[in-house]
Amino acid sequence: MPKQTFFNLTEDKKSRILDAAIAELGSKPFEKVSVAEIIEKADIPRGSFYQYFEDLKDLYRYVLQVTGEEKMCYMQHVMGQMADWDVFKIIRELYLAGLKFAAENPRLAAVGNYYFREDLSLKLEIFPDMEDRGREFFEAILAKGRERGEIDPDVDIPMASFILYNLTYDITDYFFGKTGVSDGLLSHQEDYLKLADKMLYIIEVGLRNRKKEPSRD
Repeated sequence: MPKQTFFNLTEDKKSRILDAAIAELGSKPFEKVSVAEIIEKADIPRGSFYQYFEDLKDLYRYVLQVTGEEKMCYMQHVMGQMADWDVFKIIRELYLAGLKFAAENPRLAAVGNYYFREDLSLKLEIFPDMEDRGREFFEAILAKGRERGEIDPDVDIPMASFILYNLTYDITDYFFGKTGVSDGLLSHQEDYLKLADKMLYIIEVGLRNRKKEPSRD
């Protein structure tokens, strides 16, 4: 995490540094990210950078934390309905909230997408429990659905959670590959959400507990 000297800066200076870091980390793989580019965009001396952060990975970790906190704001209304909605409604609304976050915060979403595609060793060094926490979150939702009889008891919950977690990133690549658009999600949000809903329908059909349904024979 940043050193206290970073938090002691003015809001304007902190914003400049964060903005420069987001621009750099959301535009290329980590191995190509440059401290020189960040300090030039932020208009700070190189020596100051190391007064604020241990190293570039420390800054990366902080930007990912900011990204996660911002994304969680989009999830709050869904989490408040978990006792009332069935598991498929919860998953759909969480996923659509994530898509809304990506559409309205494309630069932050880009940082997360690049992180997701990094080598496992780097991801574990930067944020060792990020993926575990994400999968555990889906596991809790699916486990509750199983208790309610909404999930087929034969479904492997850890495997299903792994799939759901990874799809939050893969659907973006699929969308861009299918449509060929390159100017972000915001101007194509309706098409993007339609595609996501098709994917979520497939998930629901695959997870639905058919043993509850009456026989059609």
